[in-house]
Amino acid sequence: PRGNNDDVKCAAPPQVTAVAWHPSSGKLASGGCDRSVIVWSGGGELAVEKKHSEHDDDCNCVAWSPCGEQLASGGDDGVVHVYSQGSALKGKGKKHAVNDCRFSPDSKRIACAYADGVVRVFRVGGGSAQVTLKHGDGPCSCLCWNSHGLWSGGWNKRLTLWNPGKGAQVQSIRAGSKVFSVASTANDAEICATVKAGKLMIWKPKKAEATSYVKKLMSLLTVDVSQFQ
Repeated sequence: PRGNNDDVKCAAPPQVTAVAWHPSSGKLASGGCDRSVIVWSGGGELAVEKKHSEHDDDCNCVAWSPCGEQLASGGDDGVVHVYSQGSALKGKGKKHAVNDCRFSPDSKRIACAYADGVVRVFRVGGGSAQVTLKHGDGPCSCLCWNSHGLWSGGWNKRLTLWNPGKGAQVQSIRAGSKVFSVASTANDAEICATVKAGKLMIWKPKKAEATSYVKKLMSLLTVDVSQFQ
């Protein structure tokens, strides 16, 4: 993830910075430091199907909508492009890079994590941000939607669960180190994150009831993956 004053650029040849599988077709989308987003066709061998070159700086993230009809990307230019809509969702400009972007489960909204520590939730059709969530000091690096709401992680060493509809924080978890990525299990029973300390951290409720996920303290499992780095 990039910070507000991170001027480090990718060296040649261009590096691939993000990949995402289409939810059903087998297509693959990739983004890179050549400022492009490429859609690769599925099959025995991947072939370039389409190339987008709308970004003015490095592309940091790509995401398919759950419905499979929309592809989005975010970059150091501070812009999120939704290609099927032809829309550009601008946050605060080039000074604040977009580190991650994720569609909501209904594919109607897209959440964007910015280097200024703010999460902005846009309507996919375009326009200004509908909801602005202050994750914390330092860049917000990653996002994840599940049935409980929207999770954000960042350099403030915390994972935060939001109710985007109300623009309110539901729960905040101390990770102990800068958070680089966050993901939810398929049944939303657990949430996991990778952190700078070289660990994969997994939280799950102390009880089986889904409601305890956000109302009760969560037990923590830590797996040290530093040996694989």
